[in-house]
Amino acid sequence: MVVPYLPSRAPEENSVELVFWRLHKAVTRNHRHETINALVEAATEWLQVVVPRLPPIPTYNLIA
Repeated sequence: MVVPYLPSRAPEENSVELVFWRLHKAVTRNHRHETINALVEAATEWLQVVVPRLPPIPTYNLIA
């Protein structure tokens, strides 16, 4: 069995962190929304457009 080394904190290796960084940059950083509903709508629209184009999330098989 080969267990890959994964640092305890490596956001650049974490696909979820990458999505949230991009979401923050595109939707929430320096953007003002009148209501929380407007913010949720903007985030949802961004996710529907961008997430299908993101590279696939790597999978790890730790069972030998």
